[in-house]
Amino acid sequence: PKKAVKKLLHIFGSDAPEKVKENPYILADMPRIGWKTCDSFALEKVAYDRAGLSRHMAAYMEGMSRITADGHTCATEGELESEVAGLLGMPPAPEALAKLLQLFAIVKASDDHGVVYQPGHLADDEAIIAQKLKILMAAQVERLDDFVTDEWAKECGLKGKQIEAAKFLAKHPVAILCGAPGVGKTYTLARVLGRMREKGINLIRVAAPTGKAAKRAKELLEKVRGCGDIPSTTIHKMLGPTPSIEKEGIPEGEARFGRGREG
Repeated sequence: PKKAVKKLLHIFGSDAPEKVKENPYILADMPRIGWKTCDSFALEKVAYDRAGLSRHMAAYMEGMSRITADGHTCATEGELESEVAGLLGMPPAPEALAKLLQLFAIVKASDDHGVVYQPGHLADDEAIIAQKLKILMAAQVERLDDFVTDEWAKECGLKGKQIEAAKFLAKHPVAILCGAPGVGKTYTLARVLGRMREKGINLIRVAAPTGKAAKRAKELLEKVRGCGDIPSTTIHKMLGPTPSIEKEGIPEGEARFGRGREG
């Protein structure tokens, strides 16, 4: 693919062909080249050793990527080894995982399930998120306990668990509202935001993972007095991706987020 060639030339210059021959698994990081294509090229065109360290390291990274693509942030040792063995068609080499751990490309940790592994960048992200949440939870913010009452909740149509959720949201600076589809999570949130507006809190933004969810939130906000102008967008749009200009090694023209850790 042209994008892969362009990226290879950008990174390695005229040495790109030799670099690919030396380790064809660098192609796994290139645009539009999947594991199957990369592995077939390495084994059939370059005659790379099936037991080669670079092959097994690339398979570990691909396996980890597939696990996280399914929505997981980590995997048990058995889950990771099973995924990697399926890619390789043979048991993965322990030294490949050891090398990736040394490079912090994969991180080893322990939780209630025992030993787990996760991509290094996700481990970094989780640490940053935990740090930010700790700051938010310790923040001195105006609480709405006395403003979100049973009487108010019933007047605006909240019932049972929805009332409990509204009170919880009003009491804590950081809260996670969970529930099955259709139980009224967005409806409850919209009512609480409306109450915040009545309290004089105007700096409010709503973000959702999908455009459909953002649209639904906007529809509900428009039905709440004083909330029609609250912006509701996707998280991606709120973060503000902008074209890069050769910053931090990202080729010109590729998307990068304009805000994030810096903000």
